[in-house]
Amino acid sequence: MTAARTGSVTPDLTIGVVGPHDLVERVMLMGHGPTPVPSRLVAAAYRDEQEAADKVVRLGSGVDVCLFASPVPYDFARKAGVLTMPATYVPLNGAALQGALLRASLDERFDPARVSIDVLGRAEVEEAYSEISLGTEQVHLREEAAGPGTLAAFHERLWRRGATTVAMTCVHATAERMEMAGVPTIRVRPTGAAIRSSLQTAALLGAHHRLEESQLVVVLVDVPTLRETPRRVTPRYWATS
Repeated sequence: MTAARTGSVTPDLTIGVVGPHDLVERVMLMGHGPTPVPSRLVAAAYRDEQEAADKVVRLGSGVDVCLFASPVPYDFARKAGVLTMPATYVPLNGAALQGALLRASLDERFDPARVSIDVLGRAEVEEAYSEISLGTEQVHLREEAAGPGTLAAFHERLWRRGATTVAMTCVHATAERMEMAGVPTIRVRPTGAAIRSSLQTAALLGAHHRLEESQLVVVLVDVPTLRETPRRVTPRYWATS
């Protein structure tokens, strides 16, 4: 007679995708590809980057890891102190900025050498420009993350003064405000390769975190050998008749 062995099936890893509607949809569509561990995606889209922290709170313990569509919502959530799970974001430097510069160069109204750029660091911008042999003397940067209104005011002020020909923003809500104000705007969007790489990273972070939580602590106790007590000899009784 043999006893049947039963095993439990580990549920798929859950990745919460936080970002504006269009980018979240793009990540969700690309998330059907292979990942290091079986994963499912949960969408948490917003209209304004400042809603990112609230979206993370709503996801709560239902996700193993958060993937933000850009560094901007990640920064808002981090500063709000709501990241109780591993988190990462899709980077916007390098190829993402070069893609925005290419779109600007294809429009005769814009001069890629006279633009305003938010969020990205100076080193990242200078590297991207050097690779296409453009100078950054007339490129205006605002590296510090801020609310959409503050960033929109930065771009609009430069454009109305004639210092720039187009604004390049990494913030969805800022782009919407500037478009309503009539300021020429190009959004810096993540590349497909960056999204795929970030999905892989998120899956690995979530799997590692889940493994850490499920580890068992094994304690080995070395018990000293106890002194053997002398065995009592049981007397034997003989009966004679």
